[in-house]
Amino acid sequence: MLKVHQLMHSDGTNLRVKTVSQTIAHIPWTAVRRIDFSSDTIVHLSDLRLDLDTSLTAMIEERIRDLNYDICVIMSDYRASTSRDFSVCRTELQKLFPSFKTSVFGVFGNHDFIAMVPQLEATEVRMLLNESIVIQSDSQRIH
Repeated sequence: MLKVHQLMHSDGTNLRVKTVSQTIAHIPWTAVRRIDFSSDTIVHLSDLRLDLDTSLTAMIEERIRDLNYDICVIMSDYRASTSRDFSVCRTELQKLFPSFKTSVFGVFGNHDFIAMVPQLEATEVRMLLNESIVIQSDSQRIH
């Protein structure tokens, strides 16, 4: 059972943390017995669209500050616009980084472009571009 903290919002200002425990069913039983990630937790941030309202950054910081987690993943749509300058989003991400307690990995969405990768990685987001990472818990690993 893997625990995931998801930061969710309904109207862009009412942010809440939803904690979900997830069993990974497709892993063969022999692998499950050898790999125990039951105490690991992921913070999952999605569709931040930081250029819509910069006050969201402070709200996100407040919500994640006291969470205990092992890894953070930011997935898709860092910005709302597909054509405007990305600098607002980059600035807001830089403000968030002191709040993160672990490595942060990123995955693109349909509003995001390959030209954004150097700027995102400059804010310490490790972008995963058609690749995976190894997550290790003690001596156990999962890809």
